[in-house]
Amino acid sequence: MSIRAQFALFIAILATTNGRAQEDIPEQAALRAEYPERIRPLFENYCIRCHDQDTESKVRLDTIDPTIAPNTIDTWTRVKNVLSGSMPPPKAKKRPSPQDLDALLSWIDGSLKRFDADQKESGGDTLIRRINNRAYANMLKTLLGVPAQGMENFPEDGAVQGFDTVGSGLYASTYLYKLCINSAKQTLDVALPTSEAWPEILEKKWNAKESKMRQFQQDCKIDDNRIRTLSENPKSDNDFLSVLPCERRAVATHYGLKDFNDLAPKGIVWTNDPKCMEEVISALKEDIKKIQAIDAAAVADFQLERSAKLTMTVAQPGRYRLSARLCLSNANYPQPVHILMDSVYVLKNLLLDDPPSAPKTYEVDVFLNKGSHTFTVFAAIPYLNNVFCRHANATYGLTLTGQDFTPKYFLTSDELTKGIAVPMILCSDMAVRGPLYDSWPLPAVAHIFTRGVNSPPTRECAEEIVLSFMRRAYAGDCDVSVARPYVGLIMSKFESGHNFLEAVKYGLAAVLCSPRFLYLGEEQRPESAHRKTLSAFELGRRLAYFLWSDLPDDVLMASAASGALLDEQELLAQTRRMIKDPRSRAFREAFTTQWLKIDKLESLSVSQEMFPAFDPVLQEFAKEESVAYFSEILDRNESFLEFIDSDFSMLNGRLAQHYGIDRIAGNEMRRVPFPKDSHRGGVLTQASVLMATSNGMESSPVRRGAFVMDRLLGVSPGVPPPDVPALDKTDTEKPDKTLFTPRERLAMHRENMSCARCHDKIDPLGVGLENFNAVGSWITKQSLPLPSVSKSKKPQWEEHVVDASGAMLDGTKYNGPDELKQRLMEHKDQFARCFAEKLTIYALGRSLELSDQPVLDKLCAHVAAENYGLATMVENVILSELFRNK
Repeated sequence: MSIRAQFALFIAILATTNGRAQEDIPEQAALRAEYPERIRPLFENYCIRCHDQDTESKVRLDTIDPTIAPNTIDTWTRVKNVLSGSMPPPKAKKRPSPQDLDALLSWIDGSLKRFDADQKESGGDTLIRRINNRAYANMLKTLLGVPAQGMENFPEDGAVQGFDTVGSGLYASTYLYKLCINSAKQTLDVALPTSEAWPEILEKKWNAKESKMRQFQQDCKIDDNRIRTLSENPKSDNDFLSVLPCERRAVATHYGLKDFNDLAPKGIVWTNDPKCMEEVISALKEDIKKIQAIDAAAVADFQLERSAKLTMTVAQPGRYRLSARLCLSNANYPQPVHILMDSVYVLKNLLLDDPPSAPKTYEVDVFLNKGSHTFTVFAAIPYLNNVFCRHANATYGLTLTGQDFTPKYFLTSDELTKGIAVPMILCSDMAVRGPLYDSWPLPAVAHIFTRGVNSPPTRECAEEIVLSFMRRAYAGDCDVSVARPYVGLIMSKFESGHNFLEAVKYGLAAVLCSPRFLYLGEEQRPESAHRKTLSAFELGRRLAYFLWSDLPDDVLMASAASGALLDEQELLAQTRRMIKDPRSRAFREAFTTQWLKIDKLESLSVSQEMFPAFDPVLQEFAKEESVAYFSEILDRNESFLEFIDSDFSMLNGRLAQHYGIDRIAGNEMRRVPFPKDSHRGGVLTQASVLMATSNGMESSPVRRGAFVMDRLLGVSPGVPPPDVPALDKTDTEKPDKTLFTPRERLAMHRENMSCARCHDKIDPLGVGLENFNAVGSWITKQSLPLPSVSKSKKPQWEEHVVDASGAMLDGTKYNGPDELKQRLMEHKDQFARCFAEKLTIYALGRSLELSDQPVLDKLCAHVAAENYGLATMVENVILSELFRNK
C-alpha cells in the first residue's frame, strides 16, 4: 500500500474515532479542487484589484500558482502573514467578513501544511544525531569512572518540539568540537592520575563552639598575651584606638575622671603609673572571666550557630563528602535550607524540621577539582529587610519581631500573641572529607591499560589500548584499520618526548571527539520507501541512548554481540531490565521535564512581594514531584491516564505544606493520597506545571491553554502572526482606575481578528486553571498588582473573584479544574495518541511523518487494550518497527 493510500485510510479511521482532534493535513487534490470554486473568487473580490499587473505590488495574486511549490512558498507565506495582520488595509473599500477571511486563511494554512508534509516525508528516516550534552557527560563518566570535566561552557542543546534528543536541533560547530576536546582531556587527566600511591584522605572541620571562642577573642582582643604585653611593656600600647573599653573605664576611675578622653587635656600618661596599670590588668582579668562565663553559657544553651561556612583547599581531585549537623531553633515552624558550594552550586535543598534536642547530620557527596572551595549552610529565605518575617507570617500566620534573632526553643501562647523571635536555622558542625575512592588505581586505569599502567610503550600495546577503548566507546566491534590513525597519534606524541601515559591520553581524547562517538552511527538506508532493520549494535546503542542517555552496558553489549537483541522477547527483557536500572533516571527526568515544559523551571523568577510563602526549595521540590510521579506510574505500570487526573501524587513535607495537606513531614518523596476536596490530581494541578505556565507574578491562561492543547491534546496552538500587539500591551486599567481582570484583557485581545483565530481555541482551555495562582496555590480570588507595584515599597493589590468557566475545543462547557479534567478524560484516546507521539519523538530523535501514522495506530490500540499502562507504552514504542528500523 502506498503512503498516500495509507494516509487516506488513516484519515478515514480518524473520522470514525470518538474524541480525536488532531489537525488533519488536506490532500493536494482537495486543495486544488477548492481553489477555483471557493478561494479564487475571494481573492478576486477583495485582493486582486490591488495585486495584479496594473499595480506596483510585489505580490501578484492574479497569476500565482495555487499549488504551493519551492518557488512560491515565500509568497504564500507572506500572503498568510499579511491576511493575518495588516491586509486588507483599514481604508479598503471591501473587507472580507470573518467567515471569508477564515476560509482564505484555512485554505492557505492547509496548503502550507501539505507542502511541508510532502517536503519532509522521508519514509521514516532518523537523521544522523549528535549525542546531547547530557549523554556526553554520562558516557564520559561510564567510560572513565569520573564525572565529565570542563562542561560549564557547553552551549545549550537545541530542542525540537521541546525535546533535546531530536537530531535536527542538535547542531555541531568547531567551537563545540574544541569544547569536547578540552572536556575529554580534562576528564582523562582526572581518571588517569600519575600517582601510584593511594591519595591521602584529608578532613577539614568547623565547630560552632570553637568558632564562638575564636570570635569572642577576636572581637574583644582579650587573652593572656594582652595582659603580658601591658605588664612587660605598657608604653607600647598607648595608642588610643587599641585601648579596650574596660581599660578606659579603669583608667578614668583611677584618676577620678568622668571620661578617658579627659586624660589628654590634663597631660596624664597613664602607662607610666604602676598602680594604674595594676588596676587596668585587674579589670582585664575580670572581663576575661565574664566573657568566658558568657561563652560557656552560650555554648551550653545554644550549641549551634545560625550560619556556617567552611573552606577547604583541594590538592587531589575526587569525590568528597560534606556533612553538616543541623537543627531548627523551633521545630514547630520548618524552614527551607540551602547547602551551597562556592556560593553558586546548590548541593542540597531541604526543609529543616529537626529540633535542638535531636540535631540531624545531613550528608552530600560532591566531586571537587583542585583549588579552594567554600561550603555554606544558610536559610533559603534571607533574614533581611523583614523578608523572612513576611515568609513566616504567610506560611504559619506568625507575626515576628524581625529584630530579635535570639533562638527561642519553646514558644508560649503569650509569646505567640506578642510576636515571637525568628525561628533560626542552626548548624553545630561541618566537615569535608576526601578524596574518597572505592579502589586505587582508579577503575579507568585497569580498563584502559590492559597490561598494567607500566605497559611497554610500543605500537602493539597502543593498538591494544585503542581497540579495547573503542569497542566500549563505540558500543560495537572495531578493526585495526579504524584504530590505526589514533595509534599513530599516540606514538607520534610519545616519540616527540612525552611519556607514554600522556601520549595515550592524547590519543583517547581524539577517540572521544570522533564522529563515531559524538554521533549515533546508524547507516542510512539507500531507499526511503523501504525500511531496514537496525543492526544489533545499532539497536543496543539506540536503546541505551533512549533509556539511559548513556552507552550500553556489558549485558546489553553481549546480547547485541550474539544477535539475540534482535529477537522481540530478548529486546523486551532488556528493556524491562534497563527501566529498573538506576540509570533510567536520565530518561525519567529528561522526558518528564521536557514533555511538561518544566525543564527550565529554576529560571523562573517569582515575586517575593506577592508570594512571601514561596521559596527556591519549593521550586526544586515541585519539579521533583513531577519526575517522581512519572516514575511511580512507570514502576507500577499504572495507567498513564493518571496524568490527566489521579487521587494521589508524590509529595514531601514542603510540597504537602504548599498543597495544604497535614501530617506529612520530611524531605523524602512518597505516595500521598489527596483529600477529596483538594482539587489536585494529574499533571495540570502540579505546582511545577502551574509555575511554568505563569510569569512569576500572575497566572497565564494563554500559556496554560496552549499547554493543554499541545502537550495533552496534540493540537498545535498556532504561531502568532506578525504585527499583532502582545497581550501584555493590552490596557490594564479601566477609566475608573480599577483593573481589568485577566478574562477581560483576553476578551479585548480577541477583538483583533488575527488574534482571535488562535485565542478562541487557547483561552477557553486555560481559564479553567485560574483557581491556581502563579505558584500553584488554590485560590478563589485573584490578587492583581496595581500599576504602582513596581515602584512602591508597599505593593497594593486589587482582588477579583475567580471565574474558571471555559470550553473544550469542540465547544463542550466546563467550570473549574475538576470539570476540565473530566472533559479531558472524555478525550482519553486523543490524549493517549498525543502522549504516544511525544514519547516516540523523544525515543526516535526525529519528528513524526505521515508514514509513521499506521504504526502509531497499532501501538495506541494495543496500549489501550492493556489498560493504558505507562510501562506498556514505553515497551511498545521500543518494540515497534519505528524504533527497531531505520
